[in-house]
Amino acid sequence: MYHNGTLLIVTAGDHVKFNLPMAFSAHVLAYGLNRWKDGYSSSNQLQNMYEMLRTPLDYFMKCWRPQSQEYYAQVGNGAADHAFWGRPEDMHMQRPAYKCTASNGGCSDVEGITVAALAAGSMAFKASDAAYSQRLLASAKSLYDFANAHKGIYNKGPISDATSYYGSTGYKDELCVAAMELYKATKDAKYLNDAKANFEGNDVAWALSWDDNHVMCELLLYEETKDNRYKGLVESFVRSYMPGGSVHQTPCGLAWRDQWGSLRYAGIFQRE
Repeated sequence: MYHNGTLLIVTAGDHVKFNLPMAFSAHVLAYGLNRWKDGYSSSNQLQNMYEMLRTPLDYFMKCWRPQSQEYYAQVGNGAADHAFWGRPEDMHMQRPAYKCTASNGGCSDVEGITVAALAAGSMAFKASDAAYSQRLLASAKSLYDFANAHKGIYNKGPISDATSYYGSTGYKDELCVAAMELYKATKDAKYLNDAKANFEGNDVAWALSWDDNHVMCELLLYEETKDNRYKGLVESFVRSYMPGGSVHQTPCGLAWRDQWGSLRYAGIFQRE
């Protein structure tokens, strides 16, 4: 939706801009486009996908200010926005913009998954818009350096308002995914080494979601290294969602991971 000429990206039934779930969604879309571009082309949906991706990617590049080392990760107060029921054009309350800086605590989780979206986006647009692709990659590289230099969980640092809505439990999985997408985009071995250092394997991932990117980390590592250690974890995750696996199945066959957002977990599993 637009307001004063600016495209607004919002979530759920309110108008808060939460970057953690937004960046996760953008990354999954970009990954899917890079992996199955022929499917989008054959269904005549490629241009729609490009337009869909530009919206969040443009926004993320505005959120990251490398000169001042600031990353804006949320716009709007969760409680105030949830209390308002109406059009964004009619919102006149204060809508704070929350940012991560070098001095107010780390935000490596939300920054990391944003890097992944930007880097995957740079590969998606490389053939159709080389200049835009380079801008995305430059933003991804500099934001990755920032996220690595100032590590921390964003809602336990500068953006505690996100805790009740899109709280995070860690950042190593997001940094792994970020490093792997940068490795795919640049073939710079330092990113692959970083990803391996942030790999937290051994246990089967609980889900693929905005707060759990472990299986995506494992999948990307396997795709590039062909190491069966990563392959085994991905396969175990897939089996856990199938009938007979550890995830409960409804009578009609829905993998029921959690009461809240049950279709979200089943849907993202089907996509991957």
